[in-house]
Amino acid sequence: MLKSMQSPMEKNTSRMNFLGYGVYSAAMNMAMDEAMAAESASTGNSFLRFYDFERPSIILCEFDSIDCLRLDNIDGIDITRRKSGGRPLYLSDNSISYSVSMHLDNADSWANSLHEVHMKFGGLVADAIAKVSGIDRNELTLPRTSSIRFKGRSLAGHAQHLSPGKSLLYQGLIVIEPWDVQAIDRMWHLEREDLDMIAELPSIRSIARRQLGSSDEIKRELIEAITASLSHGNLVGTEKREKDSLLESAETLAKETYANNGWVLSSTPSRVHKAPFCMLWEENQTPKQRQ
Repeated sequence: MLKSMQSPMEKNTSRMNFLGYGVYSAAMNMAMDEAMAAESASTGNSFLRFYDFERPSIILCEFDSIDCLRLDNIDGIDITRRKSGGRPLYLSDNSISYSVSMHLDNADSWANSLHEVHMKFGGLVADAIAKVSGIDRNELTLPRTSSIRFKGRSLAGHAQHLSPGKSLLYQGLIVIEPWDVQAIDRMWHLEREDLDMIAELPSIRSIARRQLGSSDEIKRELIEAITASLSHGNLVGTEKREKDSLLESAETLAKETYANNGWVLSSTPSRVHKAPFCMLWEENQTPKQRQ
């Protein structure tokens, strides 16, 4: 039986800087995460933010080929590539995303294990999901390294990245409303069986056992619940000067990397072709220790 997890911040003497909620382009969102991780490595401070996307967006992982997409059908869609592993993501109004960064000196030995990092952070996010949706916490499971599942199907997905400067980045999304399967079919090379499975994936709306408001109201409730779980009372607002500095760094990273076609559109043989949709990834690998 899964139990509520101790907050990663509970024994952390550094502050957790809350960057709030923002809406950015796909490239800028990935750049903000990298800027957060670099700042954590430099200062020892931790950061938490929630975000959405200006337009429907596809985020490939480091090892995906652009060929997994139907390139003739992606007009008006932002595309970028993240530096963490996993599988391709489709981001639209039906989900909310969040990221946490912290220096490894504040994480003890558990940060050396993909599985333990997910148990720490994912367990607390699962607590928040149960609270907002009104379901029993024991109905949510956390297999291996990335997902939070309801009845065996992914409700939330995560990726992790360890920076050279020794900071940890944990990125996630929670599905609020059902997936737009027709939109995904237009953009992805997926089998009919995959599309049928996507249609059956859970959302906060579909599993809820209490009356819920609009999508925006659900997002606000999740932000409040996750923030309370992760920060353990150490949350502080980020000073405008510090946030502006992060935004400036992110703008440079977005231009140089995440909006750079040389990085985003790579289709080298070493990259995975016809990669499955992220929320369908079967987590059957053995948990690994970081090298």
